[in-house]
Amino acid sequence: MKWIAIIILIMVISGWRPRYTGVLHWWIASSIQNTAVTLDGGEQVAVVLTFLLIPITILDNRKWHWTTIAEENIKKTRPHATIIASVFLLAIRLQMAIIYFQAAIAKVKNPEWIDGTALYYYLNDPMLGLNNTLKVLFNPILNSSLVVLPTWGTILLELALGSGLLASKKYRNILLLSGISLHISIALIMGLYSFSTIMCAGLILAFYPSEKPINIFKSKELSNSIEYHPLNTENSL
Repeated sequence: MKWIAIIILIMVISGWRPRYTGVLHWWIASSIQNTAVTLDGGEQVAVVLTFLLIPITILDNRKWHWTTIAEENIKKTRPHATIIASVFLLAIRLQMAIIYFQAAIAKVKNPEWIDGTALYYYLNDPMLGLNNTLKVLFNPILNSSLVVLPTWGTILLELALGSGLLASKKYRNILLLSGISLHISIALIMGLYSFSTIMCAGLILAFYPSEKPINIFKSKELSNSIEYHPLNTENSL
């Protein structure tokens, strides 16, 4: 079953037939959440996000999700597909906003976060804390009053990400880069690589402009076509 899951996930990553692989992606994420021995919280987020992606992927009739759709194929696009996809993308943004807002509110109920010393305890934890090399670099900050800055900064950034649902497009790129930087730091410092990867994926879904397709494998026959994305209401409606 492990190798079956690996093969399916390779298909998901390749971008082949998102209409079919989207459901399989959720099935694997759900299976990991329900059966894995060690979880770091990111698995729960992955289950929810892949579930909300199912309506979007089912209505995506592209052969590869890395490509655009030629102009003649845009005429075949059904308007209701764009509407449904837009609704579920909004649901993903709402879910990510709830996650960060709840995380920030939970922190301010804790006295160690309020007085700015919480990161000192987290980063000195035997399981999640810094290794010996990083301790040499960060101890001057953790053992001084400067520890307040990253501690309160984490809360403020989470509040900003939580309010990103209402942010205009010109601020979403800033929130996206800030959030990804936060989780890269968490991965490198605390070793929570799977959690950070999943949260970065959620941030991309929430803040990356839906009208700008990510064209990695753009074929020659599409070079003169109108770029299309399932969530680009300007093209499909």
